[in-house]
Amino acid sequence: MSVPARPDPARVPVVVGVGQLRNNRERTVDAAREPAELIADAVRRAVADAGAPSLLDRADRLDVVRVISWEYDDLVGDVARLLGRDAIAGEHSDVGGNRPVQLLDEAAARIADGAADVQVVAGAEAAASFTALMKAGAEPPWSRRPGGPVRFAPDIAGTELARRHHVAVPVRAYPLYENALRASLGQSFAQAQEWSADIYADFTHVAAANDAAWDPVVRTADEIATVAGKNRMICYPYPLLMNAQPAVDQAAAVVVTSLATARALGIDEAQVVHVWGGAGGADSKDILARVAYDRAPAMAATLDATLEQTGIGIDDVDVLDLYSCFPCVPKLAALHLGLSRDRRLSVTGGLTAFGGPGNSYSTHALVAATRALRAGGRTALVYGNGELVTKHHAVVLSREPHRDGYVGRRDAVTADAQGPRLVEVASGAATVETFTVSYTRTGEPEHGYVIGRLPNGDRFVANTPDGDAATLRALVEPAGDPIGRPGTVAPSGDGRNLFALAR
Repeated sequence: MSVPARPDPARVPVVVGVGQLRNNRERTVDAAREPAELIADAVRRAVADAGAPSLLDRADRLDVVRVISWEYDDLVGDVARLLGRDAIAGEHSDVGGNRPVQLLDEAAARIADGAADVQVVAGAEAAASFTALMKAGAEPPWSRRPGGPVRFAPDIAGTELARRHHVAVPVRAYPLYENALRASLGQSFAQAQEWSADIYADFTHVAAANDAAWDPVVRTADEIATVAGKNRMICYPYPLLMNAQPAVDQAAAVVVTSLATARALGIDEAQVVHVWGGAGGADSKDILARVAYDRAPAMAATLDATLEQTGIGIDDVDVLDLYSCFPCVPKLAALHLGLSRDRRLSVTGGLTAFGGPGNSYSTHALVAATRALRAGGRTALVYGNGELVTKHHAVVLSREPHRDGYVGRRDAVTADAQGPRLVEVASGAATVETFTVSYTRTGEPEHGYVIGRLPNGDRFVANTPDGDAATLRALVEPAGDPIGRPGTVAPSGDGRNLFALAR
């Protein structure tokens, strides 16, 4: 009987070096550094971690996760020059917390295809430093090509209809999912908050042991769930400690090579982590067109395809990082994967306790997963989520080589999920499909945001009328669940729909 040939080591992708850092936690002007410098520092740390200085000279490509705290017209080139390279191929990616995982998977695929040999994936944000400089009235002395915070095209925040009703921003969009999920599961407000707080309290234990964590403070579930003091309600039902923390300076980098190159450079086998591959896909870019708000079909398809392609089940995974900008994301992923409530969902520490450096959190998750595998783990699954539960990518890493080398999926997964018909102007009797309410800084409900259904099943989006304190109070009453409750929707004079609950 013939023995199957082993994969060519020149086509087997492996992570050989990882590096990360936290900068300027005190938010001082003197410690302020720009993202390009932080990225270069992280890359140097990753190369040092690999123990092969020549990796920098041999790098074929540098891919950088989209930076949002400062605008660059050639960030890859700027970082390359800081690293002593005249030029290097690569991309400054589009937005999305999925992108670090996707960039690593794409780098692994290039190595498997023989199109590259040494690649670097990196990301950073310097929002803490930028804020410190602005508060001091100091112009950031950073690369001015063109400089300033990133200015995104309007459609990055969804459709005009969603923007008009102010739901196309993360702080409001994710609570729409949380409230719908709670109702779908038949949970009370207290039960859902307890689950969220338990997840995030566990994250604080992980972050406290992470050298790059922004808030390495262990907190109890009660601290996280209790709305008091600085932990004010932001958008119902999430207080501050259930929101991603973006005002950070953090950077991370991952170096990927072929196994043959790692061996040729004499890299310690204990450093090598195999990239088996992954998969990715996207749900509708329009949050108003989603099939539902208690599930994410493309997230599910991405996770399923990743496990199927690599030939494992979730029980084979002992190192896990599920994206966690808000609690509904790890909840949705954990529910789909069938994980128990006591399963640790992050090896990094989450985007609140560890920190949420824009699109780059999962770069740190890749660092953490690599370190965990080196420390004795067997197989890791890292999942990244982008935009408004929109983009998804997952990848499997392992201490052991896959029998077939790289087995990632080259095409995007698809999810057959068509949402209900959306009407721009709605009038008449209606019911609540999901909702959220934003709060003032003094803790008062301020504005309501409702996605609802008309009697014929058509979907609409609406705000609550100004001054309708009764609807706001009813929406945030913990003892009652407004989802499914009747009300009335009508068009306003400014192009929005307004919804009020029936008295």
